[in-house]
Amino acid sequence: MKKIIKVSLSAFLDFREYLKAIVDAARANGEPVTNRSFAQALRINSSSWLTNVLNGAKGITMETAHAISDYLGHNEWERKYFEILVNFNQAKTVEKRNSHFSTLKQHLRQKGYSFLHVLEPDQYEFYSKWYYTAVRSLLGMFPMGDEYNRIGRQTSPSITAAQAKKSVKLLAKLGLIKKNEHGFYELTGTAISTGPGVKSLAVANFQRDTMRLGIDAIDRYPQSVRDISTMSVGISDEGYKKITSLLAECRKTIADLANHDHCADRVYQINFQVFPMSKIKHRSDV
Repeated sequence: MKKIIKVSLSAFLDFREYLKAIVDAARANGEPVTNRSFAQALRINSSSWLTNVLNGAKGITMETAHAISDYLGHNEWERKYFEILVNFNQAKTVEKRNSHFSTLKQHLRQKGYSFLHVLEPDQYEFYSKWYYTAVRSLLGMFPMGDEYNRIGRQTSPSITAAQAKKSVKLLAKLGLIKKNEHGFYELTGTAISTGPGVKSLAVANFQRDTMRLGIDAIDRYPQSVRDISTMSVGISDEGYKKITSLLAECRKTIADLANHDHCADRVYQINFQVFPMSKIKHRSDV
């Protein structure tokens, strides 16, 4: 690349998407960018390196991250942001992602950016607390206005009036609820799904929180109002794909049932979990 195309780094939450935007902008500008030319600019002797990085098959080291910053002409703030972004995207645990994300937000604030608008995808904040979804479901079942104490007492475990108020304000801001002519809140839609491609940190934290609630539910509720079951099975990769497909269909069926249940009187959390409990046994291991 003879001429470096500038793309706003602060608009990205994924360093791979940023690099792809750089390459696309260069090509749109008539520059003959190839995998090899980009890699060679970083002194990397591999024609497939860029492809492997962009599709997530390969990560990058801090040394390479700094080389990219040098090549793209990052200033000091951009260099640090790119470094944090790489650490955030490549973190192996939710705890580490949370830590790097916090650092990312602080770095943006230093520049005067609002992470709510720059970083967070649509409805990101909705998944940051388990009780936002519970409050939304409650407002869809019972005629309630700004009765924050009542709303807080209706959740289980209970939340404070302040948390209930924040929940209502957020739901209204996101357009998920609205007041009717009687002063009661009603839903603008009857179901929310993150979709199969959403892998945001907020959703991961939300899932962890609801899983903890599931553990607590064993002691909090009698068996008559809860159904918690587990099973361990030996399956192939093809079997795993079939099971996840069945679960996806099951989620759709449950959502449809809930949408048409006009006698709903309680909010339930339904979790689906499928995860490995052993390493893959290769044929050569037999």
